[in-house]
Amino acid sequence: MIRKITLFTFILIMMVTASLFAVSNAKVNGQKEITITQLPVDLTFTCDLAAPGNKVAVEYYIDLDDNGQVGGLEEVVEFFYITDGIGWIRDPQDSENDFIGDETGVDGQISTTVTISPDEVFMPTGLTALVRFVDEDGSTDFIKMHLQITPQPPFIQGKVTDKSTGTPIANVFVLALLQESEETFYGFTDDNGDYRIPVPNGTFSVMAMQFPSVDYQASDTMTVVVSNDQSATQDFQLEPFPSKIQGKLTMQDGTPVPGILVVAFGVNLQNPSFSVATSDEQGNYSLGATAGRVVVSAPPFMNMMNENWPADHYTDPDADTLDVVAGQNYSVDFVFKPYTSFVTGTCTADGMPLSGVTITGVSFNMQSASLQFYMTKSKTDGSYRLGVMPGVLTTLVASKEGYQMSDPMTGYVNITVLPGQTISGKDFVMESLNPITISGKVTFSDGSPAQNVYVAAENFFEESPEGFLITYTDASGNFMFENVLQGDYHMGVYYQGYSSDPPMRTFYASYGVPLSGQDYVLSPETGVEMTNFQPSHYQLFQNYPNPFNPSTQIRFNLPQPENVSLMIFNSAGQLVKILQNGRMNAGLHEFN
Repeated sequence: MIRKITLFTFILIMMVTASLFAVSNAKVNGQKEITITQLPVDLTFTCDLAAPGNKVAVEYYIDLDDNGQVGGLEEVVEFFYITDGIGWIRDPQDSENDFIGDETGVDGQISTTVTISPDEVFMPTGLTALVRFVDEDGSTDFIKMHLQITPQPPFIQGKVTDKSTGTPIANVFVLALLQESEETFYGFTDDNGDYRIPVPNGTFSVMAMQFPSVDYQASDTMTVVVSNDQSATQDFQLEPFPSKIQGKLTMQDGTPVPGILVVAFGVNLQNPSFSVATSDEQGNYSLGATAGRVVVSAPPFMNMMNENWPADHYTDPDADTLDVVAGQNYSVDFVFKPYTSFVTGTCTADGMPLSGVTITGVSFNMQSASLQFYMTKSKTDGSYRLGVMPGVLTTLVASKEGYQMSDPMTGYVNITVLPGQTISGKDFVMESLNPITISGKVTFSDGSPAQNVYVAAENFFEESPEGFLITYTDASGNFMFENVLQGDYHMGVYYQGYSSDPPMRTFYASYGVPLSGQDYVLSPETGVEMTNFQPSHYQLFQNYPNPFNPSTQIRFNLPQPENVSLMIFNSAGQLVKILQNGRMNAGLHEFN
């Protein structure tokens, strides 16, 4: 007799679930920190998850300022998800299209091995990669990887020296932009001032800049042509800064604030300049400055995605203007103070909360000709909270790629905000710009629908959660991604013990052109590697997010095929909806 397992999911509105667990024990080749000295190399990444069945985001950063932190200078250069129990999705035509999978076969643990070949160097030699693992509960863990290998030709190469003395300059960032595709390649100078950047054939715009910009000004941009796989040489002579600006960033109680991006702009029209640095563990910074009028600040709009920036705080001063005299040094300190005035609202699209919307406020003072920017992003529930200074907020607008403001169409203007006041109700209704949908159906080889098949799609040029899409097929085998970003995609499916036809799809998604008919047919194993993931017990996971509006994810494990009833009740014990009532296969299952 078949047992019937009834999974009652009581979803209590406004119930905040506290978790004592977090992603942990993240390692590469069994260590928290490794040095890579030769290629090819196998890298095995492992971690323990906050809960079985979770997906973990893997974010790669290049530690440009070599301080071991993700700060204002670092951006994600590679992003992907690994889902517990979901194996590799492989493209037999191009391994670069593979979706990395979990190889453990163990609940709540992730392990995967990737091979880095000589033509897949993912950062310049001599630098460090910071790899961050982010679990669904928001917890994080880090590992570090140092690269010390000999790059392969062809190169853009050369030497960077002091313009006045000819002394070699170490740790200078050299950037090469391929003009045809705007793809970037970069390298750093060694102790002898030499650099090598592995590049393809093409025409490049190349410049050299010190990070942080303490001693030397950035070079002019040079055009370099690489053809017939022959390396090209481009030397740079950097001019020293005549002055320095230094200071400290702290909270009001004197606590240092590390990892904040500080910039100095020289506004001399005949000799404009730019220098950048980040505050260290003690909150100190130091950067170079040219003679003339220089504006130094820790700009919020450049630190908007910087997790080190104290939430709901501003710097005092917001900026300082210096009349720099060559040969003299200057000191500017910044103190973070809490906002007391706020503008709040929600962002929606098609009646649903819209996260990741950039809210920008601008205050322009006609008398002083001063301009202040305020920026934040909407949260998962669509809400936002923007700290502002008292006064008149000249404009308030919302933006998100693929969307435009619908209501109000041009944003809000001339909002008067008093000290200590919170202006609420500044909502934004966003309208998709000819929304992109990607849809298809997954069936077995006999034509029957394949339910709960894992479907993944990735935008090649969007290294973020919005560029890495995950869903599961419904009871009819259908799947759909809605409101996706424009760009080049590859897409595949995973179902334990089966391979798909086609193994992988690639396409370009363009606004206003729905992509339907992206179908797959599953067949029993045909040599495609699969993991042997089998839950060991029944488990109903905490729904996420919780609280939620209007949707949440519900997951559970079945160690063997069962008849399953999945029901939602409200806090009064009333049946709201039946999501599932029937036979389901063993494995991890998810409902939205």
